[in-house]
Amino acid sequence: MQDPVRKEVPEAVATCHRAGILVRMVTGDNIHTARHIAKECGILTEGGIALEGPKFRELPEEEMLKPLPRRQVSHTSYSSEPHAQHES
Repeated sequence: MQDPVRKEVPEAVATCHRAGILVRMVTGDNIHTARHIAKECGILTEGGIALEGPKFRELPEEEMLKPLPRRQVSHTSYSSEPHAQHES
């Protein structure tokens, strides 16, 4: 169960995009829920990525910058937290 996206949010995101502003989402929600909400809002677009914090932190330091330009959704939970779920 999730709260519905407020009706004005997708248009606000679209307005930002038209103005050249990249909207990013940082959340502690389940990564699958975060992706769904971000797509519904227009934050996660084609070519954009949603990346879990634990997976990002496992990257070698020299690899951490590569996904940043396309990273639109950041999941911040640590893998040791009981509610954190990982992609398959």
